[in-house]
Amino acid sequence: MNDLISNISENWEVAKIYFEQNIWYWYSLNILLGMCFASCIGLIVARWPAKMKYEEDLMFVNYWEEKGEDLNNEHYLACKKNIEKKPDGFFFPGSRCDSCGHDLKLWHNIPIIGWISLGGKCAFCKTKIPFSVLGAEILGGAIGFIVAFLIGEVSFYTFMWLVIAAYISAVSWLDWKTLYLPTASLCYFTFVIFLLSFQNLNGSFIPTVEQSLAGAMTGFATLFIINEGYYLIRGIKGFGEGDYYLLGALGACLGVEKIISTIIISIFVGVILYILVSIFNIITKKEKSEDGKIDLSNNKITSVDEKTAMPFGPSISIASLITVILFKFEIIQHYFIM
Repeated sequence: MNDLISNISENWEVAKIYFEQNIWYWYSLNILLGMCFASCIGLIVARWPAKMKYEEDLMFVNYWEEKGEDLNNEHYLACKKNIEKKPDGFFFPGSRCDSCGHDLKLWHNIPIIGWISLGGKCAFCKTKIPFSVLGAEILGGAIGFIVAFLIGEVSFYTFMWLVIAAYISAVSWLDWKTLYLPTASLCYFTFVIFLLSFQNLNGSFIPTVEQSLAGAMTGFATLFIINEGYYLIRGIKGFGEGDYYLLGALGACLGVEKIISTIIISIFVGVILYILVSIFNIITKKEKSEDGKIDLSNNKITSVDEKTAMPFGPSISIASLITVILFKFEIIQHYFIM
């Protein structure tokens, strides 16, 4: 094991010198990795809701049977039917068309190039591949470039932050699609960040143990207090509980100052996204309600307990990226005295 670690270290030093001399190769590598991560995230997010539904139904069926309840119950029978077939896993089987079920060839999955070469259609059934697939891969490449730029040097830790960015992107995308953030997964992620902070990895840009813990508590507690206070005043909650955990996870990654900035900026980002999505819905929505008004209950602004709801996770993630960029250029540091 020591020999393996030594070989990796030596090879990395050689690669580091090469990339430092050819810096655009370094940026190109991170752009490519970002696009590949985005492609994988698209597959994972597409399969995540089905896996969650399967696990929920399985838990209910087991509970119902253990309690000896009525086995002719409609909900029980529906759940029992749903668990007859396991959903696809995150990594197995491989990518396949949602319409015809054909397994995709390796070259079909090449980021951006695959989509363009296929003309945005399945190679087998010619069903249109959503433009969002291409958009996500382009965005992934952009994030890869931004991460490398923010690190500011050829560093092995850039790959670690690419993985962190990929995870945050995945849970935010899931929230955008389903109005759900996986709290258990976010807790595991936060724990991993704590472990990294304990390692005192010089040059990794991971906060110290104290900063990481304080950032996580600040992120979680701030939104929790705001939400509970709003509930006491108005009788409703403005945010989902998953948003607490996402802010806690980002607080562990960024520390106190950056997570406070993230919370403030996320409010403005959320308002802008709400306006943009509302305009998009009005333009694209053809059906109208009985009173003649445009129905905004579809397309990311959905009805929850008869209230208009929109996922806040993407706003938090975008705000965290804006915060890191602002701190990189030392634009808002002087507002924080910590």
